[in-house]
Amino acid sequence: MPSWVVAPAIFVFKPAEPFFGAGQRKRTNGMKINNGRMLFLTMLQIIMVMSLLPGAALAASVLLEWDPSTDADLAGYNVYYQANSSVQPFKGTGAAAGSAPIDAANTTTTIIDGLDPANSYFFSVTAYNSARLESVYSNIIQIPESAPPVVTITSPTNNASVNGTVSISATASDNVAVARVQFYLNEVLQATDTMAPYLFTWDTSSLAAGAYTVSARASDSAGNLGRSEIVVTVAGDTSPPTVYLSAPGNNASVSGS
Repeated sequence: MPSWVVAPAIFVFKPAEPFFGAGQRKRTNGMKINNGRMLFLTMLQIIMVMSLLPGAALAASVLLEWDPSTDADLAGYNVYYQANSSVQPFKGTGAAAGSAPIDAANTTTTIIDGLDPANSYFFSVTAYNSARLESVYSNIIQIPESAPPVVTITSPTNNASVNGTVSISATASDNVAVARVQFYLNEVLQATDTMAPYLFTWDTSSLAAGAYTVSARASDSAGNLGRSEIVVTVAGDTSPPTVYLSAPGNNASVSGS
């Protein structure tokens, strides 16, 4: 089963200012109306962001919550979303519930599923009344892209036997950009490389023979992390000792003790 990554509710912004366009405001069925647009103050926040970890089908979800409207004729809320742009109106597509706007009915929370983790998303909420008059957008919130870099240790191979000085190399790619690749031995950081080719020179000469876990961890500017791991066996010192007989000399003739 895939694990869930849960982000705290840190994407909280101040409420949007009410819309005052040209013309006079009036009240209709308890709703403030301005030239056919309902005025609505709300606080939209992200409760959690859920992403499937590598190994599962890539998808992301976001749980949204907003302050309720107190208007007597409130009928429901629309959730608007859009990838990689905060330019209004939001015309997002691809979510499991369909294109923007998504009707959340008369609730103050909703989960938007099926988002592409390679994209950053912007969200806003509007309220509507029984006449389907709709408010202006609430505050806008954003979640960053959550696609992890793809990293692979290319040398040595998994289960290889190594000794002496070993060159560990890795490749890494990302939908935006790789920020760095870090090399670990048995979960201890050994080296950081910020430019390809990603290399680490490992001196095994002083290590005890046995199995060691080598991992490469690539991160991008959004903090997303990809990982590759192998296990290698350090063979230890396989060279026999050298013995030199200094006396007597070769082919010497000797007698006595």
